[in-house]
Amino acid sequence: MGTLTGTPDEVDARSIYYKHADARFFQAGAFLLGGQISQLPLLFMEIVAFGLPFYFIAGLAYEARAFFIYLAILIVYKFSLKMLYGVLVQTLPKKANVQGVGTFLYLLLTLTSGFIVYPSVIPGYWKWLFYLNPMAWAMQGMASNQFLSSKYSGYVCEIDIDGYEFNLGVEALKTRGWEGSGREWIAYTFAFLVPYTIIFGLVTLSALKYIRIEPDRQHVKKKVNIGAEKKSATEEINVPFIPVDLSFEKLTYEVTASTSKEKLRLLNEVSGVFKAGRMCALMGSSGAGKTTLMDVIAMRKTSGTITGAIELNGHEQERTSFLRSSGYVEQFDVQSSELTVRETVEFSGRLRLDANEPAIGDDETKMKFVDHVLEIMELTDIATLQVGSFEEGGLTFEQRKRLAIACELAGSPSVIFLDEPTSG
Repeated sequence: MGTLTGTPDEVDARSIYYKHADARFFQAGAFLLGGQISQLPLLFMEIVAFGLPFYFIAGLAYEARAFFIYLAILIVYKFSLKMLYGVLVQTLPKKANVQGVGTFLYLLLTLTSGFIVYPSVIPGYWKWLFYLNPMAWAMQGMASNQFLSSKYSGYVCEIDIDGYEFNLGVEALKTRGWEGSGREWIAYTFAFLVPYTIIFGLVTLSALKYIRIEPDRQHVKKKVNIGAEKKSATEEINVPFIPVDLSFEKLTYEVTASTSKEKLRLLNEVSGVFKAGRMCALMGSSGAGKTTLMDVIAMRKTSGTITGAIELNGHEQERTSFLRSSGYVEQFDVQSSELTVRETVEFSGRLRLDANEPAIGDDETKMKFVDHVLEIMELTDIATLQVGSFEEGGLTFEQRKRLAIACELAGSPSVIFLDEPTSG
């Protein structure tokens, strides 16, 4: 079951493989083999956490040979299922498809494995599923390994006067409907599972090399011609805003530690000036407090204690007016996947541009300004694409970042904050 629950992560990793393969980082075979080798520590942990306790709790045969055969069957069976589900991962387009088909397949394997329905009573027209089922062969090998051990041999039937000696393990196998009564069926298990793993591994390898599943872009309204000649520039609309010199002095930010009542000082008397019309970059190592400083200045912190002075053009920062005149682009995407690029920017512009401003006046002026923002952010050619999602298809990470910036520019802010604008 753990193999099935891990398939969504493999679907997510598929796009990473495509990017690396395009850059010729490695061959498909090396990727597949490396992925299986990397699973060995996890497989070892699963066997230690489940396989070993189960063997002794269930009271299985205390024989070294039976124990190591049990472990070998577990390992080979695990890899056979891994290869089987690998084919689904590389050939089905979405995680929902992989999980749906994988769940049905797991149910089918369980029903025809000989555990729920005895092999002897499986209908003849379903018998072929039993012989092609890796779970059934693993069950056959496990049962033969257990019931043909010395633990179940040498019992004497006292009903017969002559003392009829029979093998209790063989009788148990016959009662459950398993085929054969010799240890050769353990070898047959490996003779099936090992080639089964190799065959489906080769199928997965072929899928990696020759099948490429890219998310579809969602087109609406009109055809998008990416790379076509650009039309004449849109009419430049000058929406007025007040240039702002932003200064802060001895800015301190303290929070209470989560494990104690100790106060942690994240910002310690930081001072600086951001002049109007200039771009200022906050640079430093991870955890240095860059985002924390921006959040404090942008009044986005709702907890902790903030001291110090923040001024705009020499006036003390006031929350309502500052939030109306500033923009903040977050590090991660927060756009609605159902809207198009144009609709997303239009929504932001209509909400944030003041129609009472003489330079704006009506909705038509707002739409001209939106067109201008789309052009300067190079989003005009994809204006009718849906934002979408990474799984279902839509904009790339870089396009989403430019869209997030366009949404803030559509409000014509005096100050705009950008958290890691170059990421991706």
